[in-house]
Amino acid sequence: MSRLVNGSDMLDMVRDMCGGETESVLTRERILIYINQSYYEVAAATRSDLLGGTTTVTTSSGTAEYTLSSDDVLKINDFVDETNNILLEEISETQYHEYTQGNPQTGTPVYWFISGADTSGKWKVTFWPTPAGTYTIVGHILSKPISINADNADVPSVLITHELYDDSIIYRAAARGWAMLGDTKKAREYRNLARDNDSVAGKVARNTSEVRQTMVSPIGKALRSVR
Repeated sequence: MSRLVNGSDMLDMVRDMCGGETESVLTRERILIYINQSYYEVAAATRSDLLGGTTTVTTSSGTAEYTLSSDDVLKINDFVDETNNILLEEISETQYHEYTQGNPQTGTPVYWFISGADTSGKWKVTFWPTPAGTYTIVGHILSKPISINADNADVPSVLITHELYDDSIIYRAAARGWAMLGDTKKAREYRNLARDNDSVAGKVARNTSEVRQTMVSPIGKALRSVR
């Protein structure tokens, strides 16, 4: 049985929810960005078991920043220095500058933070202390699922999330659309609709064989970035 909605349906539904704004105001490309941002968030919170992977960094003495080899990283869970058997601690860039005071020390890294991205979108990470030698540091990541586009006639071949979360994706995309249009009240309304659907979908999904992993806590709490 095919899914009830496909990529084109999602695009049309989001546009309708955003007041039927014209292409000149709310472009097709922008709506698809909103849909995929929302899809990534829901997928990361509910199907992380299908997105897990690793990326390896081999350090060089005196070099603090490294570009990850993968360009589809959705989230970095942690880094482990397998050479020294150390689980590195994530810090912020502000903390890094406070610690280094403009004079980075070298040694065995114990901290890391995301320090930017290159022109192709690959994330950069910085380790501190700056590596004093060659270490193998393995990052445990979540990779982006295949994106939704308006030509996805058969969404089940693309989406890894339970079908009941389709409305959660659409409502979040509409919330982003309204935020872009400057209507914070409407944006809040659609975020609330998304959370309501999260709750219903989560209860059903946990009782199906398709989604055994799902959520430890409600998706609304997991997706802080969309509040």
